[in-house]
Amino acid sequence: MILLRRCRGHGRVWPVTQAFPPSLEISVIDRRNIDLWFQIGPKPAKAQAARNRVLANISSNTPHNVVRLVAHQGFETYARIATEIDSRGRFQVWPPVFADTLSMCHKKNLAGLILNRTLELFSEVEIKYSETRFLESHPAASVWLDAVVADRFEFTAAAAILTHRRSATTRKSSIARSITGGGHFTETDLLDLYLACQTDTMDRADNDPLIDLRADMAEFLDPAEPSADRTIWLVATEGDKPIGLLIPQIDRETRSGWIAYVGVTKSHRGKRVGTALIERCLADHDVPGLQFKAMVDLINDPSIKLHRSSGFADTFDRFITYRKPWSRAADDSAAAAPI
Repeated sequence: MILLRRCRGHGRVWPVTQAFPPSLEISVIDRRNIDLWFQIGPKPAKAQAARNRVLANISSNTPHNVVRLVAHQGFETYARIATEIDSRGRFQVWPPVFADTLSMCHKKNLAGLILNRTLELFSEVEIKYSETRFLESHPAASVWLDAVVADRFEFTAAAAILTHRRSATTRKSSIARSITGGGHFTETDLLDLYLACQTDTMDRADNDPLIDLRADMAEFLDPAEPSADRTIWLVATEGDKPIGLLIPQIDRETRSGWIAYVGVTKSHRGKRVGTALIERCLADHDVPGLQFKAMVDLINDPSIKLHRSSGFADTFDRFITYRKPWSRAADDSAAAAPI
């Protein structure tokens, strides 16, 4: 039996069931239907370049290939969603983007339908776990949260989004040390330093058994990532020994910067090495209009204190992670889309 719910103020009737309504399609984006993807959501500043990037991704067969899906009726798109399976066997699902014309009821229905369809598509792929991460301020956050909780995803972590106040002043480090660009070091050197900095920390990556630190570094160095330029990485040294690492991400077009990672080896913590790295990063990229942000796990109190002492303030927006182990049996018996 198919249950029907009519959303108040809207004429269409949407079936509430795992089986998709005959008139609603959930399609994977390919060269033939790529225009469906760009019907909704923010319009890219360089539309043709964005289109070319999607086409290039569709054509690639790499382990990092992103799969995009749209919920549509004919040539009218109602929702879109992007997914990715990374090299560590993590199936990532980003929250959907909905057409502005949809009611909250329609969005809730579609969120569950498109999530179930996405999981079905990858039912035969070797995956360790599914994960979704999103900002609490995301327009679809509440709708998406209902959908993933109904599908038995569990809360895993929350991170604070911090923004640097350009007017803030920080106390200069009194300890003399050398800070140099990451381009002077090999990838192996940087990996060894990253692993040393991640020893006995409060960072979630150091305490989560499902996070592969070597895969993390490979992701930082991925040519497709904004962090891939090692020449702007910063390494603090004492003599010839590397003791600290900062990895920035800079987007000149949007005038935004992120401190993607900052860490110090265990024996040199508490000596303002992290402060010196952040100060140098901010000085290197002191461009009018460029604002730096950082995302720090809420459980990592030392890192939050470090950023605050360096002029960062809490935006009170949270980046939350939900996860569930991959289980075909569980997915096969998934509940209907939430209402």
